[in-house]
Amino acid sequence: MSSSNFKTLKISEIEPSYNSRSVDEDLSDLMRSIKEQGLLEPIGVVKEKKTYRIAYGNRRYYACKKLGHKFIECIIQQYSEEKYEVIANAAENFQRKQLNPYEKGMQVNHLITNYGLTKNEVSASLGLSIVAINNFLAMYQDLPKQYRNDISTVQGNQKNGAINKIPTHTANRILQASKTHNLSNEQKCEMLDLAKQGKIKIETVSKIASILKKGMTVMEAINSKNMYALHAKVVVSESDYRTVLKSGLSHTKYLEKVIFGELPPLKDKDFIKKGK
Repeated sequence: MSSSNFKTLKISEIEPSYNSRSVDEDLSDLMRSIKEQGLLEPIGVVKEKKTYRIAYGNRRYYACKKLGHKFIECIIQQYSEEKYEVIANAAENFQRKQLNPYEKGMQVNHLITNYGLTKNEVSASLGLSIVAINNFLAMYQDLPKQYRNDISTVQGNQKNGAINKIPTHTANRILQASKTHNLSNEQKCEMLDLAKQGKIKIETVSKIASILKKGMTVMEAINSKNMYALHAKVVVSESDYRTVLKSGLSHTKYLEKVIFGELPPLKDKDFIKKGK
């Protein structure tokens, strides 16, 4: 970092980014960290006519402001007028309800690819989390063309206005699982089709993807004995039973995690309860 773009500014000289939501967030953990360790990373700002506008670091700005700090360390971003206008337009577009997740992903990709913004800068400028930025990028980069208009912003079960639409979180989970488990394009599309019909929920996506083998259809995986195993009643040894109880999870949830390798296997392979 060169000294020419690093500067300590008065907080009163700085304005939050246009779509900042941090003022309504719980900043207690961040405030505690800053109070104990100081500001570990400077915020990014852009020079305007009379003030500075935050490019990224809204949460740190608000946390310092609530702590009563008068000054804050900043990196002065050298945005051209064109670049700054593009960011402002993108921020405004994200407030429009008619933009679907694919179109939002296209806007994010445009800012990163054509204007060299980092994900942190896009996150701060649009008032979105890094997770949301990554999800929108996945929609743009990995969603098959025929599903671009089939994604709904309604989460969970499909409701009025979202019939024959795929909830955004479910679509994101399918795209993530497709990459993690190296699913074929045909398998990914079948999962999206079933989600569109309401036959696959977000809770089962990863489980189905984990047992899909090369050449297997999604319906074959759903109907396989590996899926039925998730719903089987299982009796375990006394020591393993106590382990399950101590975990704080329901028996079914604990055994699902064992089956999918998220927890160590139980000692008694036959699951026969011993003792009282």
